Amino acid sequence: MNLGVVGRHRGPAIVGLVVVAIVVVVSAVVWAGTRGGGGRSAEPAGGSAPAGPAAELAGLASRAATTFDVVYTVSDPRLGPTTAHQWRRGPLGRLDTESGQGDSATSSVQVLSTSGPVACSRTGTMPWSCAPKPGLKLADVGVVPAEVVASLSKLSVSVGDDRIAGQAVRCFTVTDPTVTTTTAGAITTGELCLTSDGVPLRLVAGSTHIEAVSFSRIRPPDSVFKPPAGP
Repeated sequence: MNLGVVGRHRGPAIVGLVVVAIVVVVSAVVWAGTRGGGGRSAEPAGGSAPAGPAAELAGLASRAATTFDVVYTVSDPRLGPTTAHQWRRGPLGRLDTESGQGDSATSSVQVLSTSGPVACSRTGTMPWSCAPKPGLKLADVGVVPAEVVASLSKLSVSVGDDRIAGQAVRCFTVTDPTVTTTTAGAITTGELCLTSDGVPLRLVAGSTHIEAVSFSRIRPPDSVFKPPAGP
């Protein structure tokens, strides 16, 4: 998949939404490099601090839910059936993704365990291939890195209430004023829905829709944070 094409004609923070959606599928933390400007977020005019809904979004972005288990479905016309499963327990984290069906299905696992970061992949029912992944951080083992949320808070933001996977959420619609609707392929708005402790349960950007189908704050067992195979 050509990430450069995906990011074309889109504002930097909205591209962050799109690329994070793709990260879920390809299990690669590449969103910062496609947003332009060395990963710097868009700044408001005059560099003023966020206010109103934008300030609320920034506040949620700064919160760190430390224990949860959430399963997402990913809908995108460019992809086959895709799911993502994220666990968090203190400094431990894991993100599993699966895309496609049958022998052509691709699966990936990224784990931050007590023994260090590991990334695994496989196709179909083939054995897992795992290797250490130096540099993998807790913020990477998730559907929406906090830095992306913080960058979105610096754009034009409106907010409303909803319920997703049985949880009350605040849904932020973000508009990038630097992108015009007359630009071919442009995406000017995105939506991000968060729980009161900052867990993302819905992400919408263009034709990509990621939404939680189950959510729990039950403490994940130790076995979750063990890779499916040894390096």
